Order: sequence, then structure tokens, then C-alpha cells
Amino acid sequence: MGFRDLHLFNIALLGKQVWRLIMNPNTLCARVLKGRYFPDTDFMHASTPGSSSATWRAIIACREALNTGLIKCVGDGMTISVWDDRWIPSTHTMTPLFRPPAASITLVSDLIDTDNWTWQRELIRENFITLDAEAILNIPLRAGGGDDFLAWAHEISGNYNVKSAYR
Repeated sequence: MGFRDLHLFNIALLGKQVWRLIMNPNTLCARVLKGRYFPDTDFMHASTPGSSSATWRAIIACREALNTGLIKCVGDGMTISVWDDRWIPSTHTMTPLFRPPAASITLVSDLIDTDNWTWQRELIRENFITLDAEAILNIPLRAGGGDDFLAWAHEISGNYNVKSAYR
């Protein structure tokens, strides 16, 4: 068939299945796996018990590879950690480059003015270096917020593409 590296091909196919588990958690397959392997948490925090199948171990290994390309897109910002999560698409690390020692901000929702769904510009400029502040201020916000969600970072890096990022 002309496959050059079967291991990488397998990871790509498993990655597609992992993406489906993340994006469609209500499918029969996702619900069965949740009931068996992660009933008390979400897929991204599921573990690999010693009794897990080879298929589940492969899915978890692929999840770790896929996780390097995921980014959290801002809805209302209630589930995104400002300093720990990857959420700024136009920066190399997708996280703030510098954390001030006395930073009291923890969630992205702390940076949003929910009365008119805009960024709190002064707060952002006071707590982030210029490069990070400009990148954050370029992330569009939807009126009413909505839920935060995962997306493939390489589709939205650079300029935040509202059509591909927001479903």
C-alpha cells in the first residue's frame, strides 16, 4: 500500500478516534469507554489501570500525542487556567510567556467584562507583557460567552479564525 511508517500511520488513525471521543462524548463508543475506564472524570484526565485492554492503552498513548496540538478556545473562560492551559493561539507556547509574581488572576473569565463581553483591557495590560497582552486582546469573544472547548491549535494559530474555532 506504500505506507512508509506503519507506527506513525497507526498513531494518525488512533488520533482520529481520540478526536472523535473528545468532540462527540455522547456516541455509543464514547459512553461504553467512559463507563469502563473513566466513570468519574473526563476523557482528558482518564487513567490507564493495570487491567485495561491494549486498545485502551493505545488510545491513551495517542491522547498524549494529540494533546500537544490541542488548545482551549475561550467561551466564558470559566474552565481555562490563565497560567497553566494552552489558550493563546498566536504565541509559540500558547500560554503567557511571563507570570508576574503577585498575579491574582487565575481563570480567563477574570479577564472578561461580562456586562458587554469584551476583554478588560487595562487589567490585561497591567498583568501581561506587551506581546501576550496584544495576543489576548486579538482573541474574539462571543456575546454571552458559551462553553470553553478544545480545538486543534494548528488550524487557528496566527489569527484567531472565528469560523473554524467556534462551532
